[in-house]
Amino acid sequence: MDLKKEIKKLQRLRDQIKTWIGSSDVKDKDPLVDARRLIETKMEQFKVCEKETKTKTYSKEGLARQEKLDPAEVAKQKTTKWIADVIEKLNQLVEDREVEIERLSSGKGKKTNKLVIEEYNTYISYHKYHISKLEGIMRLVNNDRLDVQPVDDIREDLDYYLEAHEDDDYLMSYDEEMFYESLELDSLDVVNVDRVTQAPSSVKSKSSNDDASSSSSSKREKKSSKKTKSSATVIPLTIGRARVSSGGSKSGSKDDDDRSTGSSGAMTPTKLPRGGSSVSSTPQPQGSLGPAPSARAPPAMAPSGTSMAAILKRESEQEKERQQKLALQQAQQQQALREQQARAQAEQLRQQQLQRQQQEALRQQEALRQQQAAQAQQQKAAQEAIKRQQQQQQQQLQEQQRQQQEAAVKQQQLQQQQQAQQQQQLQQQQHAQQQLQQQASAQPGQGAIDNLLNSGLGGLSLGSVEVGSGPGTPAAGPSAVTPQQQGAGAVNTGAAAGVPAQGVAANSSMFDATSTYLSALNQSFLHCPSNADSERARVYTPRNPYPTPSSYPASPSPIFENPAIFEKLGTDCLFFIFYYAQGTYQQYLAARELKKQSWRYHKKYMTWFQRHEEPKVTTDEYEQGTYVYFDYETGWCQRIKSDFRFEYSFLEDSLSI
Repeated sequence: MDLKKEIKKLQRLRDQIKTWIGSSDVKDKDPLVDARRLIETKMEQFKVCEKETKTKTYSKEGLARQEKLDPAEVAKQKTTKWIADVIEKLNQLVEDREVEIERLSSGKGKKTNKLVIEEYNTYISYHKYHISKLEGIMRLVNNDRLDVQPVDDIREDLDYYLEAHEDDDYLMSYDEEMFYESLELDSLDVVNVDRVTQAPSSVKSKSSNDDASSSSSSKREKKSSKKTKSSATVIPLTIGRARVSSGGSKSGSKDDDDRSTGSSGAMTPTKLPRGGSSVSSTPQPQGSLGPAPSARAPPAMAPSGTSMAAILKRESEQEKERQQKLALQQAQQQQALREQQARAQAEQLRQQQLQRQQQEALRQQEALRQQQAAQAQQQKAAQEAIKRQQQQQQQQLQEQQRQQQEAAVKQQQLQQQQQAQQQQQLQQQQHAQQQLQQQASAQPGQGAIDNLLNSGLGGLSLGSVEVGSGPGTPAAGPSAVTPQQQGAGAVNTGAAAGVPAQGVAANSSMFDATSTYLSALNQSFLHCPSNADSERARVYTPRNPYPTPSSYPASPSPIFENPAIFEKLGTDCLFFIFYYAQGTYQQYLAARELKKQSWRYHKKYMTWFQRHEEPKVTTDEYEQGTYVYFDYETGWCQRIKSDFRFEYSFLEDSLSI
């Protein structure tokens, strides 16, 4: 169950990674691809494990399943299989080189191809040496005389040899003995069945007949081995290089190496069998065999008629030729190495130039992409600026229209009030005149005034009467009446020339009191309250109001005039009172409570702002940062405005807390 849970989790992760890989937001997708491959590998392993666990022991699949081998046996099989593969590759390389040597030897340019043939013969000798070693190691492993672990340690060296055996740098540091030193093969005596040395008496007689025959070298080898089978002596060989101490044997072994590897180039070596036995193209007569162990046949003894001086002379000449060839080969290798280094340097320069070009192209693409991104950002910023400007213009236009409408409404209301006041003043003047006439007729001591009124004295004002200082002084005419007395509703009686001064002076106190009353009455009627003053302001008046029962309250509760109630209300309720109870005392209380809660009113946008965090920029004229504002027009909710500049000139600061 736990494994199934984990595999389900891996499947979900794989689907998520697929989504990320398909998305254009992720730039570097290599880690995602690697993770996806790893998940798929783990899922395949789970399938194998699940199949093994679900297979029953006595089912067809369980019975048909192969028995599990011992780990040591499995390692042994892997090692022997690897050795066989390496031997097969080496034999294939030997065959290819021999074919090349035959092709070069049969052509016209034998002398020009001599160095190439010698190089190929050197490769063949290296390959055959490794073949013989590996065959012996395989036998030791199969016979459990050699452990698998040391053989696996030389696997990397041999694989690298197969890949780089033709490189000049590798050949300069090549040492064939270092491959098998860790195996300590010198301490193990192994009989190489492929190498059998014949007895000297029989070989000498049969080899002369084989030289005269025109058959192939392989047939001659079979014939001589069959005829001398009874007298053949098996020599125990050690898997390793022959170590010869005497000078004669040393020279003989060198001569044998030259003949076996074909270094002289005079004859074409025959194709070797798969067994890896090393047999020269022309069989040489052999002398008596010594007990010294060697990987190669002992050096052939000279004929009886050849002196030791001739042998030494021939060996010295061969040594000189070998040294000359070696020097020439080294010179060629150095020349090839220099050419290879020059080619490598040229290739490296070309690669560097190509990389620089690619990097320059990438930089240009990156610069172009950044330029396009900057242009896109500039266009976006310009569009946003244009949009903000249009919004500001629309808001300003709406504000102007609203102000114009309010001004028109106010002007209309003012005109109506002026007309109403004028009508009230006229009514008051008429009423005052009527009351004055009634009072004058009701009082008994005003006979002189009645006579004046009845006599048609239109120039005398009831509010102010000019009285002469002495007898015979005429009263003031129409020019002495002020415009203020005319506007206040004073009664003009006309010019009263020849009015007795004593009669007017007797009633001067009564005229003064009457004028005072009239002026006070006129002033009070200027500010007379109307019926609309007793009603509360209504922002919205429905056309068809819903008929509510009489039990419902028709006026706000007096409790809402208590400031303590507003401290218990929520922010949303305070905003509702502020925007839908304009011009009331409750609006003032709501605004004061909002200000206590760190809200500030913006006069330009006509909404409330509050700091969401400390301002990023603070000056004497404005502050800039992230604010929370209340959107009362569209969403009736609080929104966050980042990077907003709050200018102090639009801050409503007249409300005191």
